[in-house]
Amino acid sequence: MGLQLWGSTFTCHTDRIRIIQKKAIRIIAGAPRLENTMPFFDKLHILPLTDLYRFSVGQFMYRQTYIHSPASGMFNVLYKNSIHEYFTRGAHNIQAC
Repeated sequence: MGLQLWGSTFTCHTDRIRIIQKKAIRIIAGAPRLENTMPFFDKLHILPLTDLYRFSVGQFMYRQTYIHSPASGMFNVLYKNSIHEYFTRGAHNIQAC
């Protein structure tokens, strides 16, 4: 749940964590200090921090939208077209309640 809350902050706040994650990947893979880490993320089947955030938010929104479990999150999600009958541009947008 923490990643969903602070993962969308400015990159200056997540840079240290991202750098530590890259250092750990290089150590695990035995790669040199300046080696590109993306191939190692793929090889080790580990998601980088930004992708992990996107995946986590996607899971959360899926649970809120389709499962409707009160235990799956902090708030309910509604489509705006269920609030009123007007045909508006954002009728298919999701709104947190």
